[in-house]
Amino acid sequence: MVLCGCQPAAVDPCSQFDSPFSPALAIDIENSGVSQRNLRGWVQGLTSPILKGRHAGEPGARLAAAWIAKQMAGLGLDSLTEAGFCRGFTLYDGKDYNVIGQLSNGSSGSDRPNILVGAHYDGQGRHPAGKIYPGADDNASGVAALLEVARLAKRQHSSTEKTATSGVDWTFVAFGGEEVGQLGARSFLADASIDLAQLDLAIHLDMVGRPLGPDAQNAIGYLTLSKNTPPLAQALKQAANAAGVEIVSLEDFGALKPMITDAEVFSHRLPTLLLSTALHEDHHRVSDTPDRLDYDQIQRASQLVLALAGIIADRS
Repeated sequence: MVLCGCQPAAVDPCSQFDSPFSPALAIDIENSGVSQRNLRGWVQGLTSPILKGRHAGEPGARLAAAWIAKQMAGLGLDSLTEAGFCRGFTLYDGKDYNVIGQLSNGSSGSDRPNILVGAHYDGQGRHPAGKIYPGADDNASGVAALLEVARLAKRQHSSTEKTATSGVDWTFVAFGGEEVGQLGARSFLADASIDLAQLDLAIHLDMVGRPLGPDAQNAIGYLTLSKNTPPLAQALKQAANAAGVEIVSLEDFGALKPMITDAEVFSHRLPTLLLSTALHEDHHRVSDTPDRLDYDQIQRASQLVLALAGIIADRS
């Protein structure tokens, strides 16, 4: 399925930004399960000091967008247009970018569910004292899970055997500008060339790399943010059982409820699910470093997304 009916731009906006990483990360493309090696590699890339904290509208964020676009291309995703994966939007007096990849086994207009998986890639930039905010959990963890889900979805689509997600079309979006007012998500929703009616569910991964809390450390927190809450919550619980992942409603947990995220913005237009392991003491601090991440948690979040896609495909 192609979401964009517009004429492609002549040049991918991200092509003007040179990826700062050479050689490419050693990603295991053929692993049949969620690979923590891959997750660590993608977190390593996004938290590199070269990106200077990925603050929206700054050169580091543009380099991050270009790097994510190259990862999507390397995984074999389809670009939004013939020009490439990046879609620019206005950020105050400048530009920022969403990075959009697609994966479909059929033609436009098919009756397969289309699931959007989103995660914002921007961060806090640099501290006034000069230190860089790595933004490992917020939100390199979410982007790493997104890319790993994309890798496995592509692998399963390419398989000659029917798999759990064979009946799903995918849209993967790394959003810019979340930390400055969810501007990337708002731009995506306002883009007239994107047919939101073809999207059945939006899953947002925002901070999925820490223990959830003392009573449910290995659980993944969730919020169902739509009018379709009962069926979605039921499908999520079924997926959690299938994946062997414990889930806890953030409504009950109390964390994240006061926050505005890309998921909250999407919930006014689409059935929306937020997956998160919630706030912690390193949130928006220079101490949000890769060594403090729980990669088992990022793995669980990735497995949960894939299991949920399988459940939704079976119900369609």
